[in-house]
Amino acid sequence: MRFALADLDQQPDLSKDESLIPRRQAKSWAADTATRDDLWRKRIKNDVIDLMTGRQDLAAGQAQLKKRYTTLQRASTSSRATTSSPIS
Repeated sequence: MRFALADLDQQPDLSKDESLIPRRQAKSWAADTATRDDLWRKRIKNDVIDLMTGRQDLAAGQAQLKKRYTTLQRASTSSRATTSSPIS
């Protein structure tokens, strides 16, 4: 999530023609950090475009995604804390 939040501080390159496979269950995990970061960058770009087609401007879309990713990060952190605590 840190990468996603940091990437949202930059404007995505919307002039670049790229593709993203939305459901990668059948695909293997990213081989390295660069590949993982590129997948996240494409996902973020896709989310921004999705919000912009809903008539939001870039800044509003980025703000909404920051809120969404921050919420996911908190939930993930909370979930890890809950699952790692011993059961009495």
